[in-house]
Amino acid sequence: MSPDQIKEVRTQLGLTQEEMADAFGIAKLTMSQYETGFRKPGPTVLILLTVLGSLPKKKALELIE
Repeated sequence: MSPDQIKEVRTQLGLTQEEMADAFGIAKLTMSQYETGFRKPGPTVLILLTVLGSLPKKKALELIE
């Protein structure tokens, strides 16, 4: 998953980097680094992003609340 795709999932959900980071249990800086390509997400985060990106917005937001 590319940095642009990571950002796209987050923005489609209407979340800030901080909100997405909190939902994933990671630092906001880490989320920012994923979106800039400075750091690559591990397998768990990639799976979460893939699942959230494939669900309707309402269902995805329910899962991360």
